[in-house]
Amino acid sequence: MNKGEDFVEVKLTPHGEALAAGGPLAIAGGRYSFAFRAGETQRVTRAYDWEVVLKNIARDGEPLFQLAAERRSPGQLNQLQRAATDAADQKKKE
Repeated sequence: MNKGEDFVEVKLTPHGEALAAGGPLAIAGGRYSFAFRAGETQRVTRAYDWEVVLKNIARDGEPLFQLAAERRSPGQLNQLQRAATDAADQKKKE
């Protein structure tokens, strides 16, 4: 995941999913409000929502939220495929 990105995808940890028990796990504070469901991700700001709020929420010593695998757009995937092909071609030339 690129540290320079302003947004990240977040999901429930297995412990968070267990606490959600099939429904949403909702949290709210003065400047935030979230409702997460098992198996779903939400795009949140890295600087505040993730770094200040979500990554610090735990129950029974276990975190409730984790970063999800980065989603890539079709354009990003094509760019990655081209870069991999170029690298393979360069290796063949060597």
